[in-house]
Amino acid sequence: EKLEKPGPALAAACASALLDPTDEALTDILRRAFGHEAFRPGQLEVIRRVVRGGSTLALLPTGAGKSLTYQLPALLFPGLTLVVSPLLALMADQLRGLPPALPGAALRSDQSQAHLFAVLDEMRAGKLKVLFVSPERLLSERFLNDLRFVPGGVSLAVVDEAHCVSEWSHNFRPAYHRLGRILRSRLRLRGPTLALTATATARTEASLCATLDIPTEGAFRDDAIRFNLSLSAMRVPASARDATLKHLLQREPMRGVGSVIVYVAFQNQAETVAAYLATNGVNAKAYHAGQEPKDRQRTQAQFFAGSVRVVVATVAFGMGLDKHDVRAVINYSLPRSPEAYIQQAGRAGRDGLPARCISFIDAEDFTRLRSLSFSDGVDRAAVHKLLNTVFLGKDSEARRAFAADAAPGKGGPAAEAGRTGSPGPSRAEDGDANENKTLEGKENAEVPPAVGALIVQQLEREMDMRGEVIETVLSCLELWDARDVERRCAEATSEKANGDATARVEDTSCARKCPTRNDDFKDDDDLSARGLESGDGLVRVLPDMRATCEISFHGASPDALAKKCPLVAAVLASGAKPRAGAYRFSVAAAARRMRSGLEEVGAQLQALSCNGDAAYRLSDRAVGYEILRAPPSDLRPLASALTNHLAAVERSAVRKLDTVYSALERAANAEDDDAQSASLRETLEAYLRGERAVSGAESFNRTVDLAGVIAAEPPRGLAADVRELLTHRSGGKAGGAGCMSARAVARVLHGLGSPAYPAAEWRRKDKAGHLWEKHAKVDFDAIVRVASEELLAMRGVIPKKKPA
Repeated sequence: EKLEKPGPALAAACASALLDPTDEALTDILRRAFGHEAFRPGQLEVIRRVVRGGSTLALLPTGAGKSLTYQLPALLFPGLTLVVSPLLALMADQLRGLPPALPGAALRSDQSQAHLFAVLDEMRAGKLKVLFVSPERLLSERFLNDLRFVPGGVSLAVVDEAHCVSEWSHNFRPAYHRLGRILRSRLRLRGPTLALTATATARTEASLCATLDIPTEGAFRDDAIRFNLSLSAMRVPASARDATLKHLLQREPMRGVGSVIVYVAFQNQAETVAAYLATNGVNAKAYHAGQEPKDRQRTQAQFFAGSVRVVVATVAFGMGLDKHDVRAVINYSLPRSPEAYIQQAGRAGRDGLPARCISFIDAEDFTRLRSLSFSDGVDRAAVHKLLNTVFLGKDSEARRAFAADAAPGKGGPAAEAGRTGSPGPSRAEDGDANENKTLEGKENAEVPPAVGALIVQQLEREMDMRGEVIETVLSCLELWDARDVERRCAEATSEKANGDATARVEDTSCARKCPTRNDDFKDDDDLSARGLESGDGLVRVLPDMRATCEISFHGASPDALAKKCPLVAAVLASGAKPRAGAYRFSVAAAARRMRSGLEEVGAQLQALSCNGDAAYRLSDRAVGYEILRAPPSDLRPLASALTNHLAAVERSAVRKLDTVYSALERAANAEDDDAQSASLRETLEAYLRGERAVSGAESFNRTVDLAGVIAAEPPRGLAADVRELLTHRSGGKAGGAGCMSARAVARVLHGLGSPAYPAAEWRRKDKAGHLWEKHAKVDFDAIVRVASEELLAMRGVIPKKKPA
């Protein structure tokens, strides 16, 4: 039976169902527009609440039809349904899945400009009912402004894979973290929010509801692991994994039956395992993020068509995958969390027929993945240094100017559309290039906040901090309001008073490396005078931008242009000297000198180019931001608070890995497949609900003795190895205390590269090759404590210990 297309009859039925969303009316729409006779479990309750205007969190298992919970309301609502999605492939799959009655489109980073402009034009004209976007798209003030004036408004905001919002989830993304604030304060959403995910612990659920303003009664949980899935675990050492996998795929009961997904931890594993299977008679292909998009698309299409039976993939494959006949999911590598395990297992057996989910477990694999869990951690000194950079610690002129502008009655942040954004052709965002922009500044314009730009690639090595961590810190600075900052700083100060050697050594690093006060910023309690809400954070993150500009002038001299163009005046006032006829300057610094936003810099660059006065080139991709409020005068407590928060998130990730390993080890001890399946089902479902029963999450680590895998106590010789690293300098020269941080020492001894200490360099013999990964089986935190004590002793803060 063909699905009903848009028409007067269907429109009348939709209008009636919106006014009175009875079960009968909603089921009628389901049958006519979507071709289904009945709702799946959980769908109707969620749809009913959303249609009645209630924000909702739907925790439904993979394969439960979560997409319908926004598609049907989108058909009923008069305006646009905005779907925020984390992956391009997921957007494409869901767009293809829309019924004829529901016109939709996606804004994707891989689209041509012509396609992007066409989608935006359709959106502005009210021709779309569903629009898929990435979370990063919502940082654009121009796009948000377009959404505010869409015909019918934004009726529903959908956050797909919503667990990415929470720092306590297994797949956190900083851009998702800010969605709640953006939807409420910047988009000014009046309709409901629908958050969708297949897995979330009780803690993640609470975090999602708080971030997205979803009331407790709006959370629907039906995330039980489907009973058609047989869950099992096998102890397989690394040396036997390939042969065991081949044996499973070529022998009964899995021989030639349905499609199979094999999950691995690393991209190179996907390639090598797929190649091994292919050379041994198994129809297999690799899939991972490092491949070209066209290659990934081809592999996915072949898998769906059945011409490829086995896909060996990293975790990204299968998110939102709607292939019903996957008969087996095999975890070649240990999943990083119970949530990841449940999501991957749930990609099997969506047709309701029996399917197998098999996990290989190995202590060596667990040890390595546990080490990798500490890859993103940071020291307090590094966070303090980052805060000084964010709050313009080296630009006292800009800070004094900001303080003056922040005073009551002196203007405030640019609240209207188009006041902030990344420099560059406006046509790239909204297609409205204006070639007749005047160069003169607006005399009575509101003074916008001070702006900054972080060139993440440069900061990574300088601060030994990964780019995602830098973005997470910025996200916290945006979301923590004045009360949050005060409370967290007070807690951090209290903890530090009773702190350990790690806190003490980091405090000495902060004092030595960075100034501690920002007295040029004046505290301003009168937020309303600056157009700020009490819930505003310290900064507002802007879209990605280009931080550096090279400009060369034609015709009129720079001095002459400076009299009518504030940007040229700012460039000349900065003291920049031309090289080969071009001036090189910081876009953010020019904006601060002009007392304008980044948007104004972009506009004046375009005007100079269009008028034939100059040519310019933008470079250095960066994260832009506005400083909305003055930070605390002493940044050390804020650095401590951020470090403590990041450490808590890191500990949570380690506990998740410990939990899934313990659960699988426990199941492997069961007598048969049925007992293994029952054991895993019981413990994982208890974990998701945060229960404290004997089989619950808190008891997992007691059922398996991790001491046999991870050494909690420092072994003999560790202190000597730490001292050797601390006195090591590039080129083999001996250095003083503090050449490396305690965390950097622990990473080297665990075999973990970092931006400042890359693996390719530090595993060499002339560096620290004999120490690289030497103590990988020792608890990471135990090494950090030993290294912190050695650093304090080398600096004379505490007495040196005598060698054992």
